[in-house]
Amino acid sequence: MYPSFEPGVLHYAVRCADATALLVMAKAEAADATLRLLHNGRTAIGSMQASVTVNSDHDIAVEVSDRRVTATYVVHCIPPDFPDITIETRTAAVSEGLLLMTPRVRGPDQSFLAIVDNNGVPRWVMRPNVQARNFRRYPDGRYSFSTRVAGTEPTVILNADLERIDTVTLAGGLDPLYTGGLDFLIIENGNYLLMSYYPAKRDLSAFMCTRAGMSRRCSTMEPVEDSIVQEVTPDGEHVLLWNSWDHVKIADCTFDRFPNDYAHLNSLHELERDIVVGLRGCAQVLRLERATGAVVWQLGGSEPMRADRPRPVSGAAQYLPVVGDPEGEFCGQHQVTVTPAGSVLMFDNGNHCPGPRKARTPVTRIVEYDIASGTAARFVREYRLPDADGVAESGGGVTTLDNGNWLITWGNNGRAVAVSEVDTAGNEIFRLSMARDGEPYITARVYREPESAIAIPLNLP
Repeated sequence: MYPSFEPGVLHYAVRCADATALLVMAKAEAADATLRLLHNGRTAIGSMQASVTVNSDHDIAVEVSDRRVTATYVVHCIPPDFPDITIETRTAAVSEGLLLMTPRVRGPDQSFLAIVDNNGVPRWVMRPNVQARNFRRYPDGRYSFSTRVAGTEPTVILNADLERIDTVTLAGGLDPLYTGGLDFLIIENGNYLLMSYYPAKRDLSAFMCTRAGMSRRCSTMEPVEDSIVQEVTPDGEHVLLWNSWDHVKIADCTFDRFPNDYAHLNSLHELERDIVVGLRGCAQVLRLERATGAVVWQLGGSEPMRADRPRPVSGAAQYLPVVGDPEGEFCGQHQVTVTPAGSVLMFDNGNHCPGPRKARTPVTRIVEYDIASGTAARFVREYRLPDADGVAESGGGVTTLDNGNWLITWGNNGRAVAVSEVDTAGNEIFRLSMARDGEPYITARVYREPESAIAIPLNLP
């Protein structure tokens, strides 16, 4: 059982196989305190010993009462193959709340959904029996996570009790190559924002196609996957369809999956009813006017912007050059958001770089740009993954907490370090690693929610 017992810590974890018999022993500090085993109501005075048969998802709860206070101590069973969670760093300044994550080994489709506290105790675990990612909670209490099933990636909606209530797929009678699960949002108006990749044949004869070290002139009918943003109502009605082909210069898109997945959309964010998209394949971020799909501004990529791009209703689209960044550019990025202060924040993987970084040793970092001027993206600050922890070749993400701290998941960095919290002065105040039998586990995204906002029902034997 971990962590070591302390009277002020109410939650603990232990590995349990199905039909495991556990001996529960509890002793109160006050000899006349009442102890009650919640699943069967058995009570004792001062101390208790009982045998309980549990499954891998059960909780064992003991209520302790004296004349002054009542407290419930819970031991949460976790499956035998769930990763070991180690808290490597935790200072008194770490933010309160619970972490939502999707632990998995890189490669296999098996993964977990988990809600974990600052002691590394999984308060709730679900095995979806498919690869899952992007487990998050919304203000109305619902949750979502994306799955990978038979070549597509539908999103599952859970209610406030963490019960499955819906599965979201694309609308409009279109024939997608597959729904993308890298991001999904329930937006302010209640509609869903989805991403997907659609098959098309495009004239790329002006470009060279390279695969497995072999180069050739691309064809006039080159098979590609356009990156798509779609807004869908809960009833399945199609509201918006945005296609990357209409809005990017292909010469900007030098990702190693070119030409097939040239734009590689991997990030969605709602901003003042518009949509901010991150295109990893083109090392750029676009703000889209949701009413029309037109581009409001472009961060990254090259200038001039694409000449035939539709203009937003509010005026001409704006190119935002990067200014003052010691790296000169961002590249291979994931999870782009706009902070409450109006800055652009992203997980900068630092690979597949189109500009000056291409010739330098890759470095993964979190980077923030101030775009308040409306004419440039000025470097604000960064936090780099320590050299000893490698480079995140893919995956990763960052969110801004209410206190301005950054909550980071480090993606596929080849190490067991999975999650960090960094304060506004650049100090790492929390670090969590995950591994099992020497194999690092990752989580594609991580979110922190107030403990008071999450009602996790006990699953008693």
